[in-house]
Amino acid sequence: MTDIKGKLSAGKNYLKNYWSEPAPNNYLSVKEKVAYGGAQIGTFIFSTVVAYMTFTPNWFCGAIVGIDYADFAKITIFTSIMNYFFMFLSPFSILIFENHGVLEKKTKISANLAFISELIVGICLYFAPIDLLENVPQFGMVALPQILANLLVLNAITNYVTWFVRRKWCAKHGRMKPIIIAFGIPAAVLMSVIPFIDFNSMQYAHQVVVLHFLFSLLAVFTAQFCNIQGLVQFISPNSEERQTMYSIVPIITGLVPSVIGMFFPVLIGTTGGFTELLTYKIFVPIFAVTGVAVTIFCMLQVKERIIEKPNENKQKVKFFKGVKNVLKNPHLWIINFSNLFGVWTVLFSQILQWWFVYSIRLESWFGIASNVIVLSMTAGNLLTPFLIKKFEKGTILVWARIFSLLCVGLMYWAINMSSITVGLIVFMFAALLKNLFSPIETGLLAGVTSDALDYHQWKYGERADNMMSIFGMLLAPVTMLLNLILPQLLANIGFSSDWDLLYNPQVITGVFNVYVILTSIGILCSTVPFFFYKLTKEQHAQCIKEMQERVGEVSFMPDKKLLKLLKIKKF
Repeated sequence: MTDIKGKLSAGKNYLKNYWSEPAPNNYLSVKEKVAYGGAQIGTFIFSTVVAYMTFTPNWFCGAIVGIDYADFAKITIFTSIMNYFFMFLSPFSILIFENHGVLEKKTKISANLAFISELIVGICLYFAPIDLLENVPQFGMVALPQILANLLVLNAITNYVTWFVRRKWCAKHGRMKPIIIAFGIPAAVLMSVIPFIDFNSMQYAHQVVVLHFLFSLLAVFTAQFCNIQGLVQFISPNSEERQTMYSIVPIITGLVPSVIGMFFPVLIGTTGGFTELLTYKIFVPIFAVTGVAVTIFCMLQVKERIIEKPNENKQKVKFFKGVKNVLKNPHLWIINFSNLFGVWTVLFSQILQWWFVYSIRLESWFGIASNVIVLSMTAGNLLTPFLIKKFEKGTILVWARIFSLLCVGLMYWAINMSSITVGLIVFMFAALLKNLFSPIETGLLAGVTSDALDYHQWKYGERADNMMSIFGMLLAPVTMLLNLILPQLLANIGFSSDWDLLYNPQVITGVFNVYVILTSIGILCSTVPFFFYKLTKEQHAQCIKEMQERVGEVSFMPDKKLLKLLKIKKF
């Protein structure tokens, strides 16, 4: 009892002493850590519904609107192909991001010509015959000209919005916070509006075009807003402090997500479940607006600390030099090759959901089951900081993924059991173990990425936070192939566009088997690159020390004018 009182007293004193000021050898005060945790809660509230509001074969686009599974696959492949054409415009996007929107005169003129040309061509394509290439054998695609128009127009709009925000806000207020605000607010508005659009009154081709445009725009907004974890690499240069934020903060903030995760399926049961439009009309606006409001309020209380010289009114980062330096960074190659198979590693998460909905038909129990599983993530988050004190991040990541692979193998065995009850018990056990390692993998991957970017800045004298997107362009053919494999395998087992087929035990079992097999392959292929990851804790610490000696620490504070504009007070 005395020990407990002593620990409580020590904890109280710690909070009192370091609420506004960081502890020795730290950069973050307790207040900032709490604020960051609150921002994470906000993004989770937002993300609760965003999973269903995407242009993918999920319940909204698939089961409610009725978009064919094959059309999703064709549009995804076409988008991947178009990314090659956007490669010629990517230098402008990257330079805008890395240079806070400040470009040389010639570069600025070229960027405007490129973006305006995109807008003009895109707008013209909207007037092309919507069935122009729909009936071409093997390669026909619904509304091809309009889908291309969407991609061109959205790319131009996104670049102009980013350019404005980077130029006007980011140089003063930080690399991440202005972006999160600028994209978070329209994301909430757009997500709230989509469920009220009468898609059933449209022809099928028009449904595809409108849905693709709205959800593509929403995806851009959401990706920028939900990147709250990306803020961690800028709020502290200390690797262990970062890892604490990646691992411990989710535990502290886990109460709200756990409650939401448990009761959300129960709540939507009152409106008919995941396959009823009324569910999205009621709950999407509530969760979207609340999540964005909480995130922005809390995030503005957090400082950004970046080790670089103050922004000067000139372009610093050169594209081709930046690309050359990025491609010479072995750590970034390893991380991006590992991320390549991420499209498959997350497939297993859908299995539990579909099991309750289509196999045992206990939809309201899904929230309870998933929440029980999520609890195991707490242990993983607690374990991570202790592991990194004893082992290197790359080594821990390899072993965590090996254990995850074993858990997925156990899931495969459970799914194919003759007894549903026994199979479900075994599956839940395997899922608990899998989620024990998931936060270790996620937190460490974020940690090694931050460390690799710090190493890059130390090595080449410039940040590469956006420049590393060049890997996505180079690896696009592989990504396109991986996206093509899943729908083809599902079609082979009898599932394409008729979602009622998932109630067929033979079909749903086949879907589960495909998901588990691809997940296993994804985990294995994403693990191998980290056998070659060699950036140690000592090397990273030395990089940070030398950069601080060269430049000194620059701290971006929330601007009082910005806070006043948003009517938010510091707490």
